[in-house]
Amino acid sequence: MLEDFKSHLLNELPFLFSSKIIIATSSGVDSVVLCSLCKKLDLDIIGTMCIPPNDDSVEEYFSEMNKINKELNFKELSMGMSGDYLSAIKYNATFIRVGSKIFGNRT
Repeated sequence: MLEDFKSHLLNELPFLFSSKIIIATSSGVDSVVLCSLCKKLDLDIIGTMCIPPNDDSVEEYFSEMNKINKELNFKELSMGMSGDYLSAIKYNATFIRVGSKIFGNRT
């Protein structure tokens, strides 16, 4: 199982979604488990990616992801979209997704 997990993580940024880590197959892992796994795996994981629920609590998730990223000593943190990118930057996002700010809303 560990080898399967490692193969899914190669060249991937695991991301947190409602306190779960989504990896390749969209199967979730608790954030505490993520920290443990990332420390044990012999992979060059450069960071994490977060897509929080679409509600008023984005800063709570961004803050938690920032703490996790620092704990794991990762360089990259992908989080924030057109509607919340300023909050993401406040919590040290290094990648933001702002397509609708640039191209407009999808029709």
